[in-house]
Amino acid sequence: MTAGTSAIRDWAVVWTFADGQSVTQSWNATVTSSGPTVVARNRAAGGTAARLRSRRPTSAHG
Repeated sequence: MTAGTSAIRDWAVVWTFADGQSVTQSWNATVTSSGPTVVARNRAAGGTAARLRSRRPTSAHG
């Protein structure tokens, strides 16, 4: 995700989990889910993100 030199406002990230996976914690995001589909959105206060590099998700389940 890139924003050039500007901060990103009102962002959302959507992904689909495999069976049995879930989000148990988040940082600076409100996370909702419906079945395997998860949506993480910026929190209302201070909801900007600086320019970010693409990252692969990590899993505690190996």
